[in-house]
Amino acid sequence: MPASSSRRLQGTDGIRGPFIPSQDGNFGNATPQEIFLQRGVITELFLEIYIFSALALMQERGLSAPGDSVVFAWDGRDRNGVAISAGIRAISRAGMKPILLGELDKDGRPIFGRTLPTPAAPLYMLHIGAKYAIMLTASHNPANQNGVKIFLSPWGLKPFPPDDDALSARILATSMEEVLSIPEKETSENHYRQARQMFIDYHLDTYNSWKTAQTDLSGLHLVVDTANGALSGLAGEVFERLGVGEVVEIASSQIPINERSGVADLEGHSFIPADQVLTSGGRFFSYPALAKVMEWGRKLTKEIQAGEVIVSLASFDGDGDRFFRSDYNPYEDGLVVLSGDETAVIQARFLAESGAVNPQNSLYINTVESDLGALKTARSLGYQTKLVGVGDKWILRQALSTHLKQFSISGLGLEEGMAQGMEISAELSRRELSFTQEVPNLGFAVGSEETGHNITQGRLRRLSDGRYLSTFFGNGLKSAINTYVATSRLLAGADSEQVFQFLCSPFPQGYKHNEYIFYSKKELFHRGSEVFVGLEKLWDELLRETNLSVKEERFTEEPDMLYIALEDNGEQVGALFARNSGTEPKTGLYLRGAENLSTKLEEIKERSLCYLYSGLKDWGSPLVKAQVKMLSALDRASDSGVSARDIHKLTLSYPDKSLPVHISSAELLDVSTIKEDIMALSSAGYRITPKGKIMLTLAEKLKKGERM
Repeated sequence: MPASSSRRLQGTDGIRGPFIPSQDGNFGNATPQEIFLQRGVITELFLEIYIFSALALMQERGLSAPGDSVVFAWDGRDRNGVAISAGIRAISRAGMKPILLGELDKDGRPIFGRTLPTPAAPLYMLHIGAKYAIMLTASHNPANQNGVKIFLSPWGLKPFPPDDDALSARILATSMEEVLSIPEKETSENHYRQARQMFIDYHLDTYNSWKTAQTDLSGLHLVVDTANGALSGLAGEVFERLGVGEVVEIASSQIPINERSGVADLEGHSFIPADQVLTSGGRFFSYPALAKVMEWGRKLTKEIQAGEVIVSLASFDGDGDRFFRSDYNPYEDGLVVLSGDETAVIQARFLAESGAVNPQNSLYINTVESDLGALKTARSLGYQTKLVGVGDKWILRQALSTHLKQFSISGLGLEEGMAQGMEISAELSRRELSFTQEVPNLGFAVGSEETGHNITQGRLRRLSDGRYLSTFFGNGLKSAINTYVATSRLLAGADSEQVFQFLCSPFPQGYKHNEYIFYSKKELFHRGSEVFVGLEKLWDELLRETNLSVKEERFTEEPDMLYIALEDNGEQVGALFARNSGTEPKTGLYLRGAENLSTKLEEIKERSLCYLYSGLKDWGSPLVKAQVKMLSALDRASDSGVSARDIHKLTLSYPDKSLPVHISSAELLDVSTIKEDIMALSSAGYRITPKGKIMLTLAEKLKKGERM
């Protein structure tokens, strides 16, 4: 059995998955819980049970009471308002007061551009003293998905694994009849306008923005990509008010959230050539924000080279808690892409060099997915460093633990992976940890994930008495502002070539590859399972001939991750790890190391992919069968490629009704090209990739009954 609970419903951060209204799905007599467990589909009834059960559980534990306020926000993907209505009903039926952070039309549908991002929900919770904040979102996932994130007052902790176990048990024990038997009460209040102003003021506060009189952003020409999500109509305004020279926000109600936009598709790219954006057949062709920054950069090439302007793109995800920066490089005619690793190092360097923090007494945190060079650079700057499991909740846990030690508060279990966030939050609510004006930095500098979740300390004014609270949230907009301010200050006086030399390499990078196996049987990969043990043995065999020390590290926050640290003379120089995604139907293989290890790591990557594909790919799934059919056609076409029209016909030969109810043929094609990289689109059409050949070879062996 997995080390984590087999009945735990939550992934890395709450729940998320394909959303289908109950009346639109062929679900028969299945309960909302059965639909979720057996088909992976979220209905509005499941959302209502989920949110009701969470609030009921916390009341049963004495952590809140009827009448307490719950902040409720959404990212706009629920265009008909069905999920939003379910959330409001659940809060009301739990006897609590919904505080809404978005505007709805007369039919209960969200109004585009009148939503607030995920970090606004816990910030407003702290601002008004609400008990909880609930965000309806599937983050960077496609528009046909939805989910729930929960924040606990008074610090905005997210539920930890023991909380998720208790909540899962409560949800599975709650019937729809129990929920429906409780009369609805119209107790909601809409605080969208107040919360929006609070969120703007928060980012204009110089403590949070880091912008001083010496910061000049007038030369910055900024394209803002909101991923057509929660920051639409808001992010651009904040940048303008901060004095950015030119701002163009790209957001459209006509394009689904996260589609051809946002940070998710930029992952794994450090440079994007112009032809990939502006040429038909290019990987990023028809991405409006990328096209705009590329065209704008080309137009202002002379001004960029003269050091007069910077043309940049700020990309967010649908719920606004992630940020990537991309700058037009006139010397290479393309975009330099900075992920969460690069932006975090820039922020940490600025905090150290400006004297805002003392690195010797401050913590820099990365999750395991980050480039090891980022952590090494932080140590070279004098920071204490820490590596944690995947998920910004673990960064927040560590940041808060460090913060509280300065108040001589310990023993709450924050340092332990299996602590209960609900109980910790209840205990913290009995402590007064606020400030009159100056909020000191108490031992935490920067925490980041490669995917763009960056956390730095902020301050927020409490509405009841005007006192300030320390804040630690994954906040894409704050990270963006801090990155642009830091770069402006760090590079003051540098010429154009020096600027791009810095942006192209904020820290020495080594070998870093992420490989994903979609539609995997995730239940087969856990500590002690045959596949887990076999992968560990394979790595041991492949590493024997090296002079490296091999050390397995276990992370209490993610016990079913296999993580092997590679050390040379006591210093970590590489890492191999594999883990199931908590947000998508995939298992990931991750390889990190110094550049001189690249040949060995490439060998390990190929052998590991063969092993994991054979052991984890769900070969009986209609989705995988469709992938194999496409790969076979591409392999037969060889170098000539297959046209986009023909490949679409091929996917349509597996019509939507043959696929799981929540997967379209277009989405399957998107996964196969963009996310799993088993096929690629070029000017000549679609072609099979080396990774696709590995998968196809294994599929053919399986078909012939050969041992894989």
